[in-house]
Amino acid sequence: MRFNLDTGAAQTAVPKGWVNDKVTVTGSSEVIFKTASGELVPSEGTGTFEGFGESGMRCRVRGAIADVHKPLVSARKCLGFGRIAVLDENGGQLVPVNSKAGRAIQGIINRSTAAEAKTWLPVYQERGVYNFYLKTKGGKRQVAANAAETVEKELNAASEVPEARADPAEDAIEEVMEEVEESERTKLVKSPDTPTQAEVDEHESTGHGTRSGAETPDENQ
Repeated sequence: MRFNLDTGAAQTAVPKGWVNDKVTVTGSSEVIFKTASGELVPSEGTGTFEGFGESGMRCRVRGAIADVHKPLVSARKCLGFGRIAVLDENGGQLVPVNSKAGRAIQGIINRSTAAEAKTWLPVYQERGVYNFYLKTKGGKRQVAANAAETVEKELNAASEVPEARADPAEDAIEEVMEEVEESERTKLVKSPDTPTQAEVDEHESTGHGTRSGAETPDENQ
């Protein structure tokens, strides 16, 4: 069975059609879901699905029963049971926080330098969904009240930690930008046909042309 891990969902939704077949009703629920089209879908109790992961580990998904086509697992609810989500463009893993890998991940993040953190994009869990913030050039970053304290701590930490080696990728970008800027600069090179001062003096005194027939500058132009 396929479950959609939804970072934008504050609540887990279990399909109504799974009741009596794949899901056991375990309680009441008064959750109301809002679809992408704006439709309000009320829940019809709480359902629990029990299964096994690809490694054979027993897993349990509990959520509000609703008239949805597929199960939507709230990332916040899932991670709230002691897991860390590690994702990339191809997929990822839900790693137990207290596992060896989970502790290693947290250790790497906690030991990171301010220079490394500059290439990261903080993600905030707010009211059950995950958000990150951007600002326009010269503008102010707008952060929700419950995330403002975290941002302030990050900025203070960055100013207190000595500047370390920049990220290699960042160095490469800077090098490319420098190369582009260098190539766009106007290069003033003395033309080989420009007459010397001696040739100019000779031209003025004899009336003969200078080397390669170059013309002398006219000061009145």
